[in-house]
Amino acid sequence: MRAIFFILFFLFCSFLKAQNTQPDTYFSKGDYTFFTKDVLDNMYVLTVTDQLKKMSSKGDSLAVFNNVKNYGKLSTIDVSNPLNIVVFYKGQNKVVFLDQFLHVKNTLILSKLGVLSASAVCLAFDGNIWVYDDFENKILRVSAEGKIMSATTNFREIFNALPTINWMQENNGLLYAYDSTQGVFAFDFYGSFKTLIPIKNWKFISVLKNKIMGWGQKHIQEYDMNAKTIQSGKMTFDASTIRQVVAAEKFIWILDDKGLRKISNKDNK
Repeated sequence: MRAIFFILFFLFCSFLKAQNTQPDTYFSKGDYTFFTKDVLDNMYVLTVTDQLKKMSSKGDSLAVFNNVKNYGKLSTIDVSNPLNIVVFYKGQNKVVFLDQFLHVKNTLILSKLGVLSASAVCLAFDGNIWVYDDFENKILRVSAEGKIMSATTNFREIFNALPTINWMQENNGLLYAYDSTQGVFAFDFYGSFKTLIPIKNWKFISVLKNKIMGWGQKHIQEYDMNAKTIQSGKMTFDASTIRQVVAAEKFIWILDDKGLRKISNKDNK
């Protein structure tokens, strides 16, 4: 009887210890400067030594791209198609295409196409890319082989205030381009202007179905494109420790000086 008592007491103490231990919420610890996620839940992180790593949803290493620095300073990565990853080097005016193993497929030097200064690049659904030429003030659709397929009218002829585009994403047949002082400009597949969504001073913007997510005033912000309303999340994020925040439907991904972690988005609503 005494032996059973001690066994039960030991199990109870172990249970209390487990309850008092805070689980490690970090998906991957490390000194990262940037991350993004594809539709297969693979994660891509850029280390301080300019190494691009691809990890599975469980944190297992899948591929590494060690030649990031050879092309210059990486600006953005578009992984909307995991088989055709677009890496943009703004300072070098260059685009590098990678396959699912992070092997180089092709490289475009935009200046050779007559694009003297590009400020934003993203992937189009047909495998081409969208390029914002901030010297000519227009959006170009460019093939992976370097052929300009189409171009918008010069923005000076369309808008009273010339946009400063630093981010683009294609979603559900529309191209979204962001100017933090004016908002999100939406264009159709042919480059025709559709509407201006007045959300300003957001960071880390992403489009999810009919919603635009971003980070503003220390909170996750959510714009409903159907209701045309903005909802601010409950949780506060300290800008002094956070390098990047990306909100998805179920989780919020947070990059800080310790690594990459995720929390449930339920607690934020």
